[in-house]
Amino acid sequence: MEAMLRTPRIATRGDVPALCALIHRSIAESYRGHYAPAAIAFFQDFHDSAAIEARLARGHVLLIEEAGAPVATGTLDGAEILGLFVAPERQGAGLGRALVAALTEEARARGLCSVHLSMALPSYAFYARLGFVAGEERATILPTGEAIRYRMARRDL
Repeated sequence: MEAMLRTPRIATRGDVPALCALIHRSIAESYRGHYAPAAIAFFQDFHDSAAIEARLARGHVLLIEEAGAPVATGTLDGAEILGLFVAPERQGAGLGRALVAALTEEARARGLCSVHLSMALPSYAFYARLGFVAGEERATILPTGEAIRYRMARRDL
């Protein structure tokens, strides 16, 4: 598979603007039809440049590039995988799977026995295929009263 030949690399502060653009575009396109515009804006705000920089400071942020630009990214922060996004036009090419493999390998190297994450609606099937077991459903209530639903998930290593 083409994506398995790509090796994720550790992100740097210089990557933050491109990672933010990738994440925001992925949210805008992939979450449409699953969440209302206010929820999409909430997710984009949650994954802003400051959040990405904070992840760089405390976590293990990886990215995969094509033609010098990031097309996929993900973070291991303690035992949590978060901020896993793939460019919409590259979804289904194995890039997300490659990132999850690299992040779980890092978790094993750190002595962790499991990892957890929160799954947005469009990603349920993806994470299930990778062995994550869905747990409780949660919701964040926006100021508009809209509930953003997601599920927690866990995978033993």
